[in-house]
Amino acid sequence: MKLYTLLQRTNVSQRLVTTMTKASYSTSLYPSSPAKFSSAAAPLMDYSFSDSDSEEDEDFPRISAFLPPLASNSRRVYLLRHGETDWNKEGKIQGGGFDIPLNENGRNQARSAARAMEDIPLSLIASSPLSRASETADMLTQGRDGYYERVLVPGLREMSFGEFEGFPRRKPDVCPDLKARYERIDGACNADPTKAFPGGESAAIVAERAKAAFFEMLDRFSHHQHMALVCHSRLNRILISEAFLKDVTKFPHVEQGNSCINAIDIHEDGSADIKMLNFIDHVKGTLAPDSNV
Repeated sequence: MKLYTLLQRTNVSQRLVTTMTKASYSTSLYPSSPAKFSSAAAPLMDYSFSDSDSEEDEDFPRISAFLPPLASNSRRVYLLRHGETDWNKEGKIQGGGFDIPLNENGRNQARSAARAMEDIPLSLIASSPLSRASETADMLTQGRDGYYERVLVPGLREMSFGEFEGFPRRKPDVCPDLKARYERIDGACNADPTKAFPGGESAAIVAERAKAAFFEMLDRFSHHQHMALVCHSRLNRILISEAFLKDVTKFPHVEQGNSCINAIDIHEDGSADIKMLNFIDHVKGTLAPDSNV
């Protein structure tokens, strides 16, 4: 039995209305969670645009200007990476085991992504349950008229890097032997998707769970035509490579900047086309170096 709880939010009332309240749900970040789709129960924050935003409106890059019209009987998924965190800025490995929040630059990046997508008629806004992804997704809800659904998908949390989560890979005085070990293991994992970080996940394992969660979400919410999904760098790169490039070994070559936007069209016959990959025009000048982990 599929267990899920949905949240309905409207721009008019700014209230949360929980539907299907008899369904149990969990916000667990781990696979033991009984919920496949759960409520985004974080408090509402004010992400409204300022007057200065409207003054710059004409020059601001909107993805609708770069995308072709959506074909009839097709659906479009806008896959985003979350905004920057302090660990992104410092070059630390985050992974799925640490729930690191957005920093102020990350909130601005997410807000810029919302502006870049504000004319897209999103009716489903989904995310990983980790707060850096869920807060980025919450920003996409601002200024939207009418009904939309906001859900969490535990199966799309970030890859586990095991004992290397929290490792400061860009820190100048990091132990040389430890850095060499990290680079050796990372290189092996990039070359062979079945290899995993010690205590963590392999790309093959992530590809299996991410692809299953993604397509189950599409099936469950098949009535939505424009859907946003906010996840993570390594998760996005693996999902894009496995599901749409049809080769998970390509993930080391896929880039995903903080708050980047990808657009994937899913057609009635089950085929898919990538229409946009790593769009970052809206956050240029704000990205940390080498944050594509």
